[in-house]
Amino acid sequence: MADEHDLGQVRTVHRAVNRVDDPLNPDPPERSTPWALVSGIGLGACVVLPIVLGFVFWSSTGDPFTGLAIGVPIMFVGFLVHTLVEKRTGRLRPHHRVYQCDEGFVLPARRGKPARAFRWGDFTAVHREGVETYYAGRYVGSRQSYRLVRGDGVEAVFDGADAHDARQPTDVAEFGAEAEHAVARHALPEAARTVERGRTVRFGRLAVAATGITVGGGDYLWSEIRELAVSNGSLTLWPVRGRRVKVEVADVPNFRVFLALVEHLRGTR
Repeated sequence: MADEHDLGQVRTVHRAVNRVDDPLNPDPPERSTPWALVSGIGLGACVVLPIVLGFVFWSSTGDPFTGLAIGVPIMFVGFLVHTLVEKRTGRLRPHHRVYQCDEGFVLPARRGKPARAFRWGDFTAVHREGVETYYAGRYVGSRQSYRLVRGDGVEAVFDGADAHDARQPTDVAEFGAEAEHAVARHALPEAARTVERGRTVRFGRLAVAATGITVGGGDYLWSEIRELAVSNGSLTLWPVRGRRVKVEVADVPNFRVFLALVEHLRGTR
């Protein structure tokens, strides 16, 4: 598949839950098994049955130990079913793989759909969202989502968690960073040429021009910006005068392109 589309060599295979949102050719819905219901029934049985049987045999024979002798093995089987179901729900499916190549990536075939190949240069935007989890002040993991939008409206979406104890541990953050870098490598030169022609490049709520930036509904010349910083998923602008302006990184498509373009323009002004 990679050779057929001139994507170059397969460099890495990533684990990531993925789907393709194509209005004209949508992915078939995945068959889902109510594992949560099965797990709940198993857990409930292993707690309730020993108690119920104990009372039944106690009331009928006067000996509660007979009920416990039957209930304890049932409790053990219930816990075993619960454990197996928990492991089953945490298993990634075979098509939850991404084959990263030099010039794009390949998604494996799934039920009713052949494998699909994508080129980095065909994507016009990358949207990134992430939620970090902390426990007692310590970072324990995060859940990431990357949405790559092609020029024809087709979207490739990748989700996953990187916590070691997650049910579905993935390396979606690693692939997402690679995807952002690869798409930016193709998109940045065109964005720079657009600005050089005196036009504005938009990044969601933000806009970049040769003279300055529009953010939070306000226009700022490069000379009016004291500092731009990225921290904890937010972009913060400190103007020379006035209050700071904060924008969530998740709301800025092609954020890596935006950041590189801004750094270049600020450095030349």
